[in-house]
Amino acid sequence: MDLQLKKISVAIKKISTKNFDKIDDSFDLIALVNIDGREENISKRYKYGIKMEDLAADFLKMIKDKFSGSNYDSYTFNHNIIVIEKFDETEEKIMAFARKINDKVKDFKEYKRLSYFEMSQVMNNLSMNI
Repeated sequence: MDLQLKKISVAIKKISTKNFDKIDDSFDLIALVNIDGREENISKRYKYGIKMEDLAADFLKMIKDKFSGSNYDSYTFNHNIIVIEKFDETEEKIMAFARKINDKVKDFKEYKRLSYFEMSQVMNNLSMNI
């Protein structure tokens, strides 16, 4: 049996929000990632109120899981080792972005004069370069 390990480098370039839903205060968190030279968008739905640390850890784990597939046949076992570039810095920036999202939703809840359209405009256009 042959074991083959492949290192996959993942750089998160930008994170943003889309599809804000005022009813349950949920949104899609979208990351533009560069995987070994090719770009791809990855998204996951979250709800307002999730702890920043939990959101960052879950989102980074989801990205790693997406690309860490293993393959096995009778002669070889292939496994991908995922390395997120600047992991600590990226995690901190995702937590800061989660804080920004939570602050915006909290402001909307306290200041009820904004229309759903205005709230959606703001929430669907939040972004941060990493």
